[in-house]
Amino acid sequence: MHYFYMFASMALFCIKSNALVNIIAWPESPPPVEQTARMARYIVHTSDWCTISTVNSYNSSTMYPKARVYSFADGIDIFSTGIPYIYASLRDPEIQTLVINNRSSVSVSLAQSDYCRQHNYDPEDPRCGQVILTGQFSFSANTQLISPLVENGTQEYTTARNSLFIRHPAMVYWPKSHHWKIGKLNIQEVQVVDNFGGSKYPSINEYFQATPY
Repeated sequence: MHYFYMFASMALFCIKSNALVNIIAWPESPPPVEQTARMARYIVHTSDWCTISTVNSYNSSTMYPKARVYSFADGIDIFSTGIPYIYASLRDPEIQTLVINNRSSVSVSLAQSDYCRQHNYDPEDPRCGQVILTGQFSFSANTQLISPLVENGTQEYTTARNSLFIRHPAMVYWPKSHHWKIGKLNIQEVQVVDNFGGSKYPSINEYFQATPY
């Protein structure tokens, strides 16, 4: 509770003052590959964008897989939830797809950081770690078509919103008329690729019990 109070206060200050500053300081290197759950949390927490994959439900590509990049956050600095939160418009066709079928995968990679470039790792090199989170999306919306995430004003909603607005300050200024909603992935499987030898699958409990640092 103490951490949440500090986090919420800091977020409110940054948003009200329009301070477009980077207050996040990551460790220089990811954890050892033997610590699979911690590696997954590190990659998720230090990433700013992800690829969300869905089964398309519109136009000529109906029932085909489709992926799109979204900004996301699971927290800031030492505050990490492990849950990918997004800020998305209900006008977005991919979000409309998630309304119809909320099963999805979220992929994140160290390729977006300096780590892989510094070590000359190609993005497909397994040592350039990546995480695939699979589950079901839910959104903060008052509609029978979408499972509610949390109602406005609750602790989770406030935490998610502040995380997103601090990590992605431009979101504060996006047009309100686009009906932005906060969504989260309810994680059912964690897949980690961070070394030679194939994928690893930490349990959900292991994932949430681990910390990024």
